[in-house]
Amino acid sequence: MKKFSIFLGLFWLFFFGLTFQALKAQTLKKLDQTKSSKIEVKKVETTSQKVAKPLKIEWLVPKKPILGETDPVPSDAVKLSQFKVELKPGEAFEFYIPLQTGGTEISVKFVPENITLSLQKPRLKKVPVSEPQKIENVLQSLIQEQNQQVKVQDLSFVLLIENKVLGQKTFYPEKGLSSRYKFWLKLGSEFSVFVQAKGVLKNQSANLIKGTVYVSSTDHTKKVAYQLQKQQKEIEEAIENTKNPEMLWIVSRLLKRHLKGYPGGQSEFEESFAKNLSSLRVPQNLVVNVSDTLVKYENKIQQKVVDKEVLKIEETKPVKRETVNKFLKIEKIQTLERLDSKVDKMPTEGPRIHVIYPNGEETWEEGKTYSIRWENVNYQQKVKIILKWEGGQHTITDIPNTGSYVLTLPKLSNQKELRLWVGVFSVDEKIGDWSDRSLVVKKIGSNEKYRIRLLGIMSHRCADDEGWERGCDDEEPYVVWAAFGPTYESCGRTDEGKGVGKGDTWLFSKDVNVYGGGGNKTETIEVNVPLIFLYMVLEKDSGSPSRDEIVNATTGALSLAKAIYDKKWDEAIKNVGAIWDTIVIFQKIAAKSDDLYPPYLSYFDHQSLLQITTGNGNPPPMDRALLSSVGNYDHLSIRRADIYKDPVNQKNLQWSVFYMVIREETGY
Repeated sequence: MKKFSIFLGLFWLFFFGLTFQALKAQTLKKLDQTKSSKIEVKKVETTSQKVAKPLKIEWLVPKKPILGETDPVPSDAVKLSQFKVELKPGEAFEFYIPLQTGGTEISVKFVPENITLSLQKPRLKKVPVSEPQKIENVLQSLIQEQNQQVKVQDLSFVLLIENKVLGQKTFYPEKGLSSRYKFWLKLGSEFSVFVQAKGVLKNQSANLIKGTVYVSSTDHTKKVAYQLQKQQKEIEEAIENTKNPEMLWIVSRLLKRHLKGYPGGQSEFEESFAKNLSSLRVPQNLVVNVSDTLVKYENKIQQKVVDKEVLKIEETKPVKRETVNKFLKIEKIQTLERLDSKVDKMPTEGPRIHVIYPNGEETWEEGKTYSIRWENVNYQQKVKIILKWEGGQHTITDIPNTGSYVLTLPKLSNQKELRLWVGVFSVDEKIGDWSDRSLVVKKIGSNEKYRIRLLGIMSHRCADDEGWERGCDDEEPYVVWAAFGPTYESCGRTDEGKGVGKGDTWLFSKDVNVYGGGGNKTETIEVNVPLIFLYMVLEKDSGSPSRDEIVNATTGALSLAKAIYDKKWDEAIKNVGAIWDTIVIFQKIAAKSDDLYPPYLSYFDHQSLLQITTGNGNPPPMDRALLSSVGNYDHLSIRRADIYKDPVNQKNLQWSVFYMVIREETGY
């Protein structure tokens, strides 16, 4: 019995020993897990001198039904709070944030009081604007200063979720949507079971930080639902305000046919459209999205159509170019009275003069010699020859009436190419004749090439973005741009500004060329035809479309415009309003509605670029804001394109975009 008791005692000792070892191992494992889950938090706490005592903060639901202007959201989806903090170097402050059932967007913004800011704006520098390389050197030095300033961080913020089972989980702000004093992050709906999370705001500077913190907790699902409603409303407004509903109807039919594989065959126009979609790499899902949306609003478009003939276009038959041309509403521009037709001053009886050569559509070059020929009836007195083009006239008088005159064509204009009418008249111009049609005058060789580079952007606006805080928010703007013509096309996007406030300028870190040649588009190239230049400013926040979405929408509309105006590029220049109209529709359909600012649309030709780079353009070159420049503006001009001054788009003051035009002379 005694032996049995000893054996039983040893058994239980052995059993409890094993159990203790198992419990010890399990406990150590839990401790290791807890330690590992808190490793990230130590980044916040280990360098702290102390954590400020938590302050009880009050959360409110706004009374207004819709909150915010630039980034609106229904107020029942938002909870707001604000409180004051005073943090010594290394000190942190903790507070709790309620979580939402539909996923939570959290915004924290700090507005400092009486703080010595380490951020200083780039200083203006005097540089001769006629020397492009010096301009480039100064710009690069300013960009380096800017990039260094962006790295300055006086505050940090993290979000913690604590749970006995899971331990502690750390979430960091999204870098692209946060800046020096503004932090934004999003939690999925699965975390709403925790009811609340703890925010930790820490002073990482060497200065005392004192100011007000504004915090918001937004239900992501409710916000997105409201944005979709807002987008639909804006699409309806865009259709209601369209300048050419007939063209929208044609676009709807064209997209349907494209998606169905062009039943009944493919016209030359449709081939061009399909080719443009392919060459510009327009995503198929964008085409489907735009087509489905236009179909949804076909009744509204149909009500807006004035010329009911357009409604006869069928989905089962090819859409021809001449059909489209009939419904283009070309804006009137001032031209010569005799732009396209012959106007004789030759009487039916009595003395007459008739021009034989040139008779139209010839090509002449400056500096070369040509023989102008005419015939006369019952008129022997001296004559005059008139060379006329849009914007100017050159007259040669007291010419013997021999029936011909050898002309060395002088330099008539700075234009790269112009249309010229040749006329022979009596000295008093009572009788005479013009060539039947205009001829083309070109320069000898190519003596000027151009490059257009985007430099930066300035904000004029006061935003109330994520969090819908009081006062002006920092912004993260960028530009989506396109430059295209019958022989040139290019589009892209810039880098994003960081923490851009009202009146601030952001210089683009990368070389952004909207018009240039070579692999990296840094080479100057000829301007053979007018070039349409489009840009659009966006602000990156959680409700904004992605940069790719905007680029795709722009190129989709661009592909359509190129197909329509491929054979008549002059009409595109006169009809920029319709192109702008189409681009707006594409962007509103494809790119949501939040912070989608109106596009700027203009065009350049050789004459306008030459004026710009010689200081004769209107308005004159910039001499402030980016560089305090001196010089005669020869060959180079830094300019500011203001969206609110664009003749096509009269909108409220929003943004300025800075660009530089460089002209290179290559000689004859």
